Amino acid sequence: MRTSPCSSSPAAGRSPAGDLSEELQGKVDFTAVGAVVAASLPIKSWSVLVAHLGRLEASIPWWLGDVLVFGEHTYGSKYAEVVEATGYAIQTLKNYAWVARSVPVENRDPQLPWRLHREVARLNPRAQREWLDRVRAKGWTTDDLRRELAAAKHREKETPDFKPTSAQDQGRLDRVKIQCPNCQHRFEL
Repeated sequence: MRTSPCSSSPAAGRSPAGDLSEELQGKVDFTAVGAVVAASLPIKSWSVLVAHLGRLEASIPWWLGDVLVFGEHTYGSKYAEVVEATGYAIQTLKNYAWVARSVPVENRDPQLPWRLHREVARLNPRAQREWLDRVRAKGWTTDDLRRELAAAKHREKETPDFKPTSAQDQGRLDRVKIQCPNCQHRFEL
């Protein structure tokens, strides 16, 4: 009896869910629409499997984003074809590509969800690293990070860009012009 050429290939231990550890090989079979788990799978191996699938799921936005960016550079925009092939909404795919394009690989933290990276994607790479470090250190959620970024942006707007260079300039900063809403008289305070 002939053996399948696939059984001796390096991909023999692979599944649609990626490389499986030895403890999982033969205990779980994946198809495009499901997973069949052997009744003999110990709970420790089940936990390993769940963690493995979670890591794969968390990586999909990065993988799709990087592949889409490659496709844009190499073939031009092909989102209609990708929508049909993946079943993802076009805006979802564009978001994946934008974040992948905006956040360099060296700034991506596998311990943090993709959605946190999306929040810092509009920042420069150095600021991305600083904010992601804060997220990790403080255990922020996406909502926490969003609030902190908005507060930082607000504080930035409150700080005037004008820096007085002389006593005369400082005096101009101290005076405020207002107008009476009733009589339209202008005052300088």
